[in-house]
Amino acid sequence: MRCCKRGASSAAALTLGLTFASSVLAAPITPAPVVAAERAFAADGLALGIRDSFLKHAAPEGIVFGPEPVLARAAFQDAAGKDGPPLVWWPLWAGIARSGDLGFTTGPYSFDGKPGGWYFTVWARQADRSWKWLFDGGPPGDPAGAPPAGSPATFARPAERRAGSASRAMAQVIEAVNVNELLDYGAGKGRLGLTLKQQMKRPLTIHHYDPAIPEWSAPAQPCGFVACIDVLEHIEPELLDNVLDDLQRVTA
Repeated sequence: MRCCKRGASSAAALTLGLTFASSVLAAPITPAPVVAAERAFAADGLALGIRDSFLKHAAPEGIVFGPEPVLARAAFQDAAGKDGPPLVWWPLWAGIARSGDLGFTTGPYSFDGKPGGWYFTVWARQADRSWKWLFDGGPPGDPAGAPPAGSPATFARPAERRAGSASRAMAQVIEAVNVNELLDYGAGKGRLGLTLKQQMKRPLTIHHYDPAIPEWSAPAQPCGFVACIDVLEHIEPELLDNVLDDLQRVTA
């Protein structure tokens, strides 16, 4: 009898666990955590200054353009501390990927009390569930008429269905821009090229480059269309600048 009761209890616990897990999995994806991360970043911008706040909230692979891509830790190491002119910004629009691990915010900013333009920040959820920025930029513009700081952010509606494969999206772009050759930078086993050739309606020449594959390890030659998929997240942070420089070379 004790055994039967224990089995019934275990079954009930399992049912409750599955019900709870289903409710968690069914929870709607919302950009609210991304907005919260941006607002914390902006608050630290005033409390810590530009250098320390940007470095605190940047992902290890976070970059800015100046105008070339530069790792955040290099770009901000000599930036102003908390005694420098204030950089102020606030999010007004935000969105998040259907996967829930990538998002963005944008809104107005000012520097030293003068209107600057509109910033755009891309955020990535980290392994510890925190959010760090991958890209931060702020082209000049006129933010006149923008809602004031503290205004609620408008959320972009998440996608209602999954995107297609990377190769399918790549094939559509190649067809649209009418190119005949492609450099697969970081080709791995060459699956992208094989899949593209199956999906393309016309001939496509594929050039492969991957330093870990002997037959594809020679320096890549510049190409009119370069694909770099599932590569940068595997690059050691101290080598990322070198890889970005080489990507610029082959896309020039």
